[in-house]
Amino acid sequence: MTLAAGMTLVVQPNVVTPDQRAGVQVGELVLVTDAGADRLHALPRGLFVAGAV
Repeated sequence: MTLAAGMTLVVQPNVVTPDQRAGVQVGELVLVTDAGADRLHALPRGLFVAGAV
């Protein structure tokens, strides 16, 4: 596949423990441009807690 300006893609590695019992999904939606890639997510990178604790 050849990437071209205007295309979007998700880069999403699946980081897991060696026994594959725990992991975390990290990913980034990017827009391919003539100059490289632009990040489309608005939230800063980091850990977030969702829902009631």
